[in-house]
Amino acid sequence: MSEMTPVAQSRGRVVDVLLPVMAMALVSTAIYLGVAAHRHFVAHLFVPMSRDGVWMSPLSHLTFFLAPAIPLALYARRLTRTGALRAGTLLAVWLAVFAILLPETQIHRAAAALLAAGVATVVGRAAVRFEATTRRLLWRSTIGLGALLACIGVSVPAWRAVAMRRAYAALPALGGRDGDAPPNVLLIILDTVRAASMSLYGYGRATTPQIDAFATRGVTFDWAMAASPWTLPSHASMFTGQYAGRLSTGFTQPLDTSTPTLAEVFRDRGYETVGFVANQHYTAWDSGLDRGFVRYFDFPRTFVQMLKSSWYGQTMMANELYRARNRDEVVRVLKAFKLFVPPKPEGDANSAEELTDRMLRWQETRKERPFFAFMNYYDAHTPYAPPPKWRRTFAARPKSKDLYEAEIAYIDDHVGRLLRTLEARGALANTLVIVTADHGEQFGEHKLFGHGNSVYLPLLHVPLIVVQPERVPAGKRIGQTVSLRDLASTIASLTGTDSVARFPGVPLSSFWTDSSPSGSVALAELYRADSATRTDVVDRSRQWALLDEEWHYVSRPDTKPELYAYRRDTSESLDLADSASVAGSAKVASMRQRIVDEVRRDTLTTTRKTQRRLTMEDR
Repeated sequence: MSEMTPVAQSRGRVVDVLLPVMAMALVSTAIYLGVAAHRHFVAHLFVPMSRDGVWMSPLSHLTFFLAPAIPLALYARRLTRTGALRAGTLLAVWLAVFAILLPETQIHRAAAALLAAGVATVVGRAAVRFEATTRRLLWRSTIGLGALLACIGVSVPAWRAVAMRRAYAALPALGGRDGDAPPNVLLIILDTVRAASMSLYGYGRATTPQIDAFATRGVTFDWAMAASPWTLPSHASMFTGQYAGRLSTGFTQPLDTSTPTLAEVFRDRGYETVGFVANQHYTAWDSGLDRGFVRYFDFPRTFVQMLKSSWYGQTMMANELYRARNRDEVVRVLKAFKLFVPPKPEGDANSAEELTDRMLRWQETRKERPFFAFMNYYDAHTPYAPPPKWRRTFAARPKSKDLYEAEIAYIDDHVGRLLRTLEARGALANTLVIVTADHGEQFGEHKLFGHGNSVYLPLLHVPLIVVQPERVPAGKRIGQTVSLRDLASTIASLTGTDSVARFPGVPLSSFWTDSSPSGSVALAELYRADSATRTDVVDRSRQWALLDEEWHYVSRPDTKPELYAYRRDTSESLDLADSASVAGSAKVASMRQRIVDEVRRDTLTTTRKTQRRLTMEDR
C-alpha cells in the first residue's frame, strides 16, 4: 500500500480533530433531548426548549462544539495523527461534560471545568491507546446518531403539522345563536402591567393613550384584582375560572388536564383557537396553557432561537451577549462570566411589534370561522429594555421604573396598531375584546421589587377592559372590586356559549345589566410547596389576600396579619390590623373567616358543577 500524500495526511489530522467533536456534539444533543423528554413525559415539569428544539438542538450543539474545534483543526496540521486524535478527543469530551454540568449551578464553574478536564483526560488516553477502534466507533456513532436525530428532527415537525391539519378538520360546524354569526374573542393579556402605571387609571404619565381611547368603547373596571401575583396561576385562573389555589400550577409545575379551559370549550364549539405568547417562561407550550389551541405560537424560528437550543446557548452569559448592543456591553458581559444555565432559560424574545405582526399575518389569511385568540405581551417584564426609540420616553437618564413605563408605552403603541388594523379589516365588528394583565410589578413598595413575592396591591391591581359592540355599553366604569377569576364565565356568557356551567365564577356582565350586581370574592394566593400536608385552609398557601370594597387583608407565614384601607391608602403604608379606631382585629378575624368560608363554598360549588356537567355530557 502506498503511503498517504502530505495533503491526505493533513486532511486526516483535521478529520481526527473534528470527528470526535461532532460525535460528542451529537451525544450531547441526545442527552439534552432525553432530559427534556423525561421532564415533559415522565416528571411532568417544564421543558426549557422550543418544540422546534428537536431539529434546532443538533444545529446548536454542532455550532458551539465546532466553534473552538475549527481553529484547533487548523493547528492540528502540525501534529501527528495520534496527536490530532488526542487533541480532538480531549476538546470534545471536555465540551460535552462541561455542557452537562452547566445547569448544575451548585457546582462552582472552576470545579466543573476541572471535573470535565479529568474525564476528558481519561477518555483521551483510552482513545489513543485503542486508536483504530476509536476511529471506527467515532464514524459509526456520528453517522448513526446523526441519522437518528435527523429522522426525529424531520418526523416530529411533520407529525405536528399533520396533527394541526387534523385538528382543523375536526372542528365541528358552528351556527350562531338565534341565527347571528357567533362572535370572535380576542383576549389580550399585558404581562406584568400594573394598573397604577397606566394613564387609564389616572397615572400622570401618558403610558397608555391607545388603550385609553379604546376603553371608551366599552366597560372599564377600576378595581380588578388578579388571582395570583405571578404569571402561570394567574393565567390559568383566567382560563379555567378556578382560584389559583385549586390549580396544579407552581414554580416548577405546569397546568394539568384536570380542569377545562376556555380554549378547549371554544374549540369544541367549532371556533378556531389560536395563541400568540411572548412569555416563554410560563405561557409557552410546556406551561399547559396551550391546551385547546389549534395553533399556538410561542418560540420563533430564528437563528438566535436555534443557538438557544443547547446548554451553551442557554447560559446567562450567552443570553446577555445576544442582547448586547455595543462593544462596551460585550466586555461587561464577558467580565461578569455568568456561565450557568438558569432553571427556566429564555428563548428568543417575541417583542410587541413582532407579536402584533404575527397575529395580523395570521388574521389576514385565516379561514372563515369565528376565532378565539389569546395574546400575551411580555415587554414590561424584566429586564426592562425598550427599543432605543422608546428608552427615553419618560426620562433623559431613565431609571428602572422609567424603563418599565416606557415598555408599557411601547406595548400600548402596538396594541393600538393591532386594534386599528383589525377594525380597518372589519374584524372587530363582531368581536369581544378583553384587555387585562396577569399581575403587576413592585418598585420599592413595602421594600419589595419585582413580583411573585407578595400579595400587595401593586401586584394584584390590574387593568380590565371589556369591549363588544351592541352587547357591552360604551364609556362605562365599574367601581366595585372584582376578581379576574370571573373572566372565564364572563367570556362564555357574552359569547352565548352553552358551557357557562363548566366554569366556576360569576359573569361580570351583571355589573352593567343587573341592579344588584355580584361577582366572586377577590382572593389572591401564592403557592406553598408543602400545601398538600396542611389542613388549615388559610395556611395552605405562603400568602393569602382578600379584598372587598374597602379593606385589603394580607396573611403571610410567621408574621401577623395586615389590614389596609386600600381605596384611601393606595400605597398601603398604614397597617390597621391592630387599630382600635376601626376595630382592626375584628375585621382581620372576619376576613380570615371569609377566606375559609369562600374556599370551602367554592369547593362545594365546583364539585356540584362538575357533577352536573358530567351528567349532561353523559346524556
